[in-house]
Order: sequence, then structure tokens, then C-alpha cells
Amino acid sequence: TMGATVCQWCPLGTYAAGDDTASCALCGDGEMTSDVASQSSEACLCSEGSYRPLSGSGCVDCEEGLDCAEGSDLRTLDEADGVYPLALAGYFTEENLSVFRCWGSDAARCVGGKPGETCAVGRTGIACGYCLEGRMKSSDGSCEECSALDSIPLFVVALLTVLVLVLFYSALARQDMVRQSIAATFVGLALGQLLTVTQQLSITSQMKIDWPEPMSTLLEVVAIFAFDVEVLRASCVMSSAPSANYLMRLLIFVACLIIVFIIHCLRVMIRKKSFSGESFNVLVCAWGTITLVFFIPVLLAAV
Repeated sequence: TMGATVCQWCPLGTYAAGDDTASCALCGDGEMTSDVASQSSEACLCSEGSYRPLSGSGCVDCEEGLDCAEGSDLRTLDEADGVYPLALAGYFTEENLSVFRCWGSDAARCVGGKPGETCAVGRTGIACGYCLEGRMKSSDGSCEECSALDSIPLFVVALLTVLVLVLFYSALARQDMVRQSIAATFVGLALGQLLTVTQQLSITSQMKIDWPEPMSTLLEVVAIFAFDVEVLRASCVMSSAPSANYLMRLLIFVACLIIVFIIHCLRVMIRKKSFSGESFNVLVCAWGTITLVFFIPVLLAAV
């Protein structure tokens, strides 16, 4: 203090700018020193619940999903003994501290920790949303490596789908066209309603509820009717990025229409018939039935 005969230590929250200073300087807003007699502005640390940003100026309040200990400084992120904000479990954080809440039943995919390293093993993307190439989702939120047999379910279901479409088209082609149209309409409506119910059940399965048996098993089974390709371990043969998964769901409907068209062309060529109005009516009726069955579930999957 100016005029004092005995030097005094600068108290908490202040520091001496030099050995010959006559007064103590205050730390910035939200800053505090860890001890008395601080001799540099570097001793001013952000208090618990706040952190120093990359700009180095002032302290910023800790956002939801972050744990900011006293002295947290984002500039020390790459230092071995650095003190910086940590993400809580259930949150995803990039190195620039953009924080995302990890929603869904598999929120364990976001393990928290050092910014930029908050995903479970094998996970990547915003909110740890998808698996790295060659990995598939695991029940603990991580993504485990695929084996040679893990791609089989997807191909088996694809072959079964083609077989069902062949049998379906053949059944339509052998029926009377008038009765066929009425019957196909009712069957399509019934199947459409059934798939709508299963779609809604699959959405219910995404809720963070510990479902008892047999409800939990039922919800796992109906997930396939929601065009959840991850149930078939599709990430073992294709990208599991959200955009790819979304596009795959929408293309299932289009693929079924194309397959039926190919079946129609093959049948016409084998029977050596022209593309007459009668044969074309069979194709249109098959397309219409498939549309009735898949249209509502595809729209729900796109939401």
C-alpha cells in the first residue's frame, strides 16, 4: 500500500504486477487466485463453474453438460497436466466446446471426458451418432468390430424380400383382375395398418424406459418394420452415417417397386407375350399394393 512502512501480501483475488509495485491489481470478473501473494496476472484463475476460452480473455460460464473445475482453461487442452472443462456422461463435446445432448435409448454412446474424445469406443460423428467403418452397434453404447458372419442377416433378408415379391406378383398374375383389385386393396390396407402399428411400437422403443419382458423383446423384433437397417447389422457392409441410414430407409420402398418391375419384364419375356394392357394392369396393381403397404411407414421413417 502507498505510504506503508511494511509490505503486505496481496490478498486472494489480487496480484502484484511487479516487485516494486505499490498496490495490488484486481483479477478480472469471475477470476480468483489460489493463494495470497500472487505476483502475476497468470495467477488469476477462473472460479469453479467457469472456464477461460481460447481467446484468453475473461471467464465464460460453464454450459450445460460440462464440468468446469477451478482454473479450467481451454488453452491447456493439449497439455498433459492441463485443466480444462470436461463433458459429462450423456453429452458430446467438440474441441471448441460445442456441446450436444445425446438423446435416445443408447445415450451411453457418449461417455463424456476430454472435449473431442467424448465418444464410446468405435463411435464417431456429431453426438457419437454412428459407428466407424467395419463396426456395428453394441448394447453398451460402443461399436464393436464386425466379424465375417455379421453381414449375413442383411443379405438373407434381402433374398427373402425378393422371394416374397416374386410369390406376391405370381399370385396376383393368376387371379381374376376385377376380384384381384378389390382383394389386393383390402390386403394392402390391412398390411399398411399392421406396419403402421409396428412402426409406432418401434418409435416407442426409442424411449428411455426399462421395458419388462415380453415387451422389450417385442420392441426389438418390430424395429425391423421401421426400416431400422442397423437391426440387420447393415453398418458392417455400408456406412452407418445418419444420412446413409436415412437414405437407405427411403430407398427400400423404391427398390421393391423396381424389383417388381423386373419380375414383370422377366415373366413377359418367358411367356413370350407383349406388354399388353392386361399384363400392365397386373404390374400397376402390384405397385399399388406395395405403395399401400409401405407408404405410411416410409413417411414415418422420414420424420
